[in-house]
Amino acid sequence: QCQETARRVAHALGLTKDQWSVAFQSKFGPAAWLTPATIDQMRAFPTAGKKDLLVICPGFSVDCLETIEEIKVENQDAFLAAGGDAFQYVKALNATQDHVALMVALVEEHLFDRELRGRTPPRVNLNQF
Repeated sequence: QCQETARRVAHALGLTKDQWSVAFQSKFGPAAWLTPATIDQMRAFPTAGKKDLLVICPGFSVDCLETIEEIKVENQDAFLAAGGDAFQYVKALNATQDHVALMVALVEEHLFDRELRGRTPPRVNLNQF
């Protein structure tokens, strides 16, 4: 899902294959993990001539320790130390009204469609958030 989401975002932005990539975060324990690892990519980008990055974490709908500390701090530091020039992190949706609206729509779609078929679900006033 991460790869397909990234592919769709890149397509919608009109990016070419060499303008975007996917890497994986949050390895823990001794077992093999998905590759490439984000930290390895960050260290390799500058030597490959990619010195200006815009980073988004589509697998996270809200920022957390992994996105803030690991991506925005540790990975940015690794990228810049390897010779990168600019690193910009795109914040997650967090508590924005659009994100709340999306969550409400998803809950309504699944909950009311499955459990209350035939009933009109109540509408949530998003201005209260």
